[in-house]
Amino acid sequence: MTSWIKDLLLITLIIGVLFGATIGKYPLAAPDGARYAEIPREMVVTGYYITPHLNGVKYFEKPPLFYWLQAASIKALGVNDFAVSIVSALMALLSTLCIYFTGRKLHGRLSGLLASFIFATSALVFVLTRVVTIDMALTFFLTGSLCSFILATQLPLGINRSWYLWLMYIFAAGAVMTKGLIGIVFLGLIVMIWFTIFNEWRNLKNYRLISGGFIFLLLTLPWHILVQIKNPEFFHFYFIEQHFLRYFTDYARRTKKWWFLPTVTLSCLYPWLVFLPQTLVHHLTKTFRAWQQSKTTVFLLLWIAVIYVFYTFSSSKLIPYILPIFPPLAILIGNYLADNLQNIKPTSISFGFYGLILLNIVLGIAAISATFKLDFNEQAFTQQNLYVIAVLVVISALISALAYRRHSLLLGIVMLAVTTSALWLYASPKISAINRQSIKPLITVMQQKLQPENEVMCYGNYYQELPFYLKHTVTVVDYLGELEFGTKHQDTKAWMIDQKTFWERWLSDRTIYLIVSENGYRTLLPQSQNRMRIVAKLWDTLLVVNTK
Repeated sequence: MTSWIKDLLLITLIIGVLFGATIGKYPLAAPDGARYAEIPREMVVTGYYITPHLNGVKYFEKPPLFYWLQAASIKALGVNDFAVSIVSALMALLSTLCIYFTGRKLHGRLSGLLASFIFATSALVFVLTRVVTIDMALTFFLTGSLCSFILATQLPLGINRSWYLWLMYIFAAGAVMTKGLIGIVFLGLIVMIWFTIFNEWRNLKNYRLISGGFIFLLLTLPWHILVQIKNPEFFHFYFIEQHFLRYFTDYARRTKKWWFLPTVTLSCLYPWLVFLPQTLVHHLTKTFRAWQQSKTTVFLLLWIAVIYVFYTFSSSKLIPYILPIFPPLAILIGNYLADNLQNIKPTSISFGFYGLILLNIVLGIAAISATFKLDFNEQAFTQQNLYVIAVLVVISALISALAYRRHSLLLGIVMLAVTTSALWLYASPKISAINRQSIKPLITVMQQKLQPENEVMCYGNYYQELPFYLKHTVTVVDYLGELEFGTKHQDTKAWMIDQKTFWERWLSDRTIYLIVSENGYRTLLPQSQNRMRIVAKLWDTLLVVNTK
């Protein structure tokens, strides 16, 4: 028990610092980050937690659990970047602890430790700890449900096994309440295929279907019923459009080329992708040699394959969607490396470190080459930043490979995790600064001049972070976008206005601030009667006021 406590404290401390560094110091990424910050802010202000609202408009694209977690953080910490950013970091930390716990239970202490640090230092995981998005929370709940299931199968019939199974249903409910039906679809598909492979259907009664199903429905049905009662339009939009049409059609306009998913998966697994081919060969070979003794490995491989194939055929793809396969990848890679710790420089491991050197040299050259292509007057980072990143990636590979060759595989892995963490921590503020979609600098300028009686508008677009940073609803001119559905089912004419209403207000005596693109500004200028004064500019976006 002592080693468990030490390990959990160690992981919490080290990974907590890694995930927590720079949290809340940079603007919310638009659109997702700002959107998932504003909805819970409105819940806290209005005290209404059943029907989500975005800029005062009904918003049913996602269930509310992540909003509720965000709202709790806002209540505790206030309306600020840190409060809404810390939740994703906590979800990532909990996912890491879950991976450690599962990896240790399945394969031993060292395997669990390696898996947790592999997950935490993977590129996609590190980036998404700093982005306000529901995908990290979904990954935690999916990981909890799938890990609970496979750990339950390791135990004999009894109360301990039942607790794991009940946890599975609780986590599955959390996943459904975070991102909808995929929270149970992934679990169901993976378990059913695993049942079929190992002929477990005959033992179905041992998986707490009745009590577990009751727990699952108890946690998921109340909100769905209440929101449907209050909003009769909810069912069709939420289930039919947001689940089925989004998956089977280009409804969300997120269709990608065939190479998108494999490219994202491999690049986002950096730097540990250099051990992925060996890991898969290692585990597949062991599985074929001893099929019945490889149930857990088959389950982890199914976990990866089912989710990957699911999104392969989806008409809607985004980079964070692939995050839920990273926990089983980390567990398998961690187990593979742990199995080779006692071997004397196995060829497959050596190839991994040689591949890392080659990969990082290519990345370093790419970073230096970018200094000749980019116009740094239009960038939020400098040539020196790219030079430092180029040096860091090359040094990371060399130090890790030398530690492996001259000392041990364990030291090589530790050095790779440490140097990669240093790279991420250095690059983090630079990556955040690249976010040209955030208009927080314009909002900061506006806040210095804004009076309570002034109105704030945005033209031809809905700038997601405006209401969050201003802490109130803003007027949207000649634009609906994702707010279109909500405007059809409630009266939003006071703040979702057309051109005619815009000019009536703009030419009045009331002071109005407007966020508008340069193109939009040029469109409006001829009718403005010299009532459009530019206050500030950020990239191609302007802050304009209607005073002469």
